Amino acid sequence: YCFAEPAVGEQLNITVSRVWNPQKFGVKWGRIQGVAIRKLRFFDEIPEDGIGFVSPLRNLTTPLPAWAKPDQQYRWTGKRATIHIDDIMKKHGFKAYLRSKHPDIIENSVEVQLFADGNFVQTVILSSLDWSPVSITRSRLVGKKWLTFQVSRTWNPRISGISNEKRNLGVELAVP
Repeated sequence: YCFAEPAVGEQLNITVSRVWNPQKFGVKWGRIQGVAIRKLRFFDEIPEDGIGFVSPLRNLTTPLPAWAKPDQQYRWTGKRATIHIDDIMKKHGFKAYLRSKHPDIIENSVEVQLFADGNFVQTVILSSLDWSPVSITRSRLVGKKWLTFQVSRTWNPRISGISNEKRNLGVELAVP
């Protein structure tokens, strides 16, 4: 997804993580395939619950961090995820916690860049398995609609041998 509809003459690049060859499956088509793309359509709004997130989860950790509510939810981002900037954020600012579970987080930190309507706001650097607070003042959010989290790199729990989760995950986001 894009922050805004590209202007006429701008280019939209799509990167494919894997390709396949139909010939290996008995199909008489020897060209290597990526993805099929139809006409692109740009939406004026993102879904109410955001985009680029795994469904909300519960049970952060045992015991819960001091800032967490008893029924605290969190969401995993992908490489990029966006939420609506609601009236509460516009009035009080944004306060949340981010955590990386990358297996090599101690050796290789993860950067999370935050954008409000495509405008850079700040970078959060995660270098441990602990929850890190992130806050944005309300003045940075007034007049904005979307808050985007762009993660420098993702990881895959299944490939890492940690769980059967097949998705590429970014960071965990919890909003108390």
